[in-house]
Amino acid sequence: LGKTAFDMNQHYLELKKFLQEVQSHPEATLSDKYRVFSSEKRLYESNKKVNHRLKSPQVYKNLFEVQESEITALFPVLVAGARAMEMKLSAYAKDQLPDGKYWDPEPSVRGILAQLKPTNDVCESVLGLNDYLTTAVPNLHQTARSNLVQIKKNKTLKWLSSLPEKEQASILDLAVHERQRVFKECKEEEQQQALQRRQGMLQANIRRRALRQKALEEVELLTQQHLITSSQELYDAITEIENNSSSASKKKVYENFLA
Repeated sequence: LGKTAFDMNQHYLELKKFLQEVQSHPEATLSDKYRVFSSEKRLYESNKKVNHRLKSPQVYKNLFEVQESEITALFPVLVAGARAMEMKLSAYAKDQLPDGKYWDPEPSVRGILAQLKPTNDVCESVLGLNDYLTTAVPNLHQTARSNLVQIKKNKTLKWLSSLPEKEQASILDLAVHERQRVFKECKEEEQQQALQRRQGMLQANIRRRALRQKALEEVELLTQQHLITSSQELYDAITEIENNSSSASKKKVYENFLA
């Protein structure tokens, strides 16, 4: 669509209004005439390349041509989903929404945003480099991988080599001096994460035991009420019935022989 990063501000706002509308009036948003992005008329015209409704008419037919009772049943799910998505959007795009620092920025910042394309190429590049380091150096700590990615993307070594030798030495001395502090912080973070994982595992184990105990109590209650029997009790009952039937049959044959 040829949009820039600054143009996304309006799209974020329109999407947020749509999610709020879903929460207050879910029945109105289920209309196939509803336009989420009102500023983009091209999305709803006859061009199949940009109008996603024309690409999948059967989906929209199945979605909108349903009985009223079935639509009403969807409302709680739609409202809950829209509420969660609005919270996520408000946190993710808070700088691009009204009162955010990029909603009405200074002319210089606006000019930069107007030249940026709304793409995730940078994120994909960072993730790709991190994935490569994970495979190439599997024993490397994630913190170290993150630092290497930042050095690569920010061209830190190139910047460092451009400095005078005296400044380079000062920066390296500072890095060596701060190494122990950074190592200590990483160690404490690892211990905190391990403690959180352990607590999570303990809580999950407690919940599993509680559910297992509840299931056993329900089985015991139903057994006492003769609504359910164990496999052994069922086997013993069948065996007893078979033995009684066999004995009665043998007795009848013997009586007929004597007669």
